[in-house]
Amino acid sequence: MLFGKIINIFKKFFMQKTVVKKLNASEEIRLIDSNNQEDFKNYLKNQSLAKKAIKHLFEKATSKMIKIYVNTVYPCEPEFLEYQLQVIRYADRKTLATYYLYFDLQPDAEIELIKRDEITPFNFYVTNYGLSPKAFEYLVNHGSKELVMSYFNNNALEDTDEIDMFLTHGKIDYISMFADMATNNEKEDMAKVLKNKRGEELYSNIYNQCSPMRSWMDLYA
Repeated sequence: MLFGKIINIFKKFFMQKTVVKKLNASEEIRLIDSNNQEDFKNYLKNQSLAKKAIKHLFEKATSKMIKIYVNTVYPCEPEFLEYQLQVIRYADRKTLATYYLYFDLQPDAEIELIKRDEITPFNFYVTNYGLSPKAFEYLVNHGSKELVMSYFNNNALEDTDEIDMFLTHGKIDYISMFADMATNNEKEDMAKVLKNKRGEELYSNIYNQCSPMRSWMDLYA
């Protein structure tokens, strides 16, 4: 009985140590197209894909297979930069946290991060790296309330161009929300920017719908 248990332990040990045979590029592509997620993940843990197979994966494979690759391979290889949008779309939180250490996010990738609408990876990124003007404009116009609130809880509006962009492109609800939580210095900076927009519909909308801003707008009228 004891001898049988020992044999089973050795069998399991050697099965775990079995080396997966290296496939050529065409065979790797067939593996990718098979959509067999378990076999693909097992292969990636033992072998690296050829460049031709990597290109095929990111450009033609299913989202499930791309997700397996992104979250199994250590995220510092060149393809993780070349196909950055897919990486940001499919990476889990742990992979993203590691990925930020190796590559800067391009504006479109930052927008992809906003589209994920997940507070934790978004907070980790913006707290350490901020957002490009393009991504910030997308956030205040299309981002969720939770992400916008999180951004303003961790980032001050100090740049005149950023304030102008926020007031010009941000949803009025978000402008009102920010006005409720803004410091007096931030309200003053917003009023200074709005001074140059008197007579515009934007000015009237903010004055009528953002009560915390009225006294400051009157002061700089």
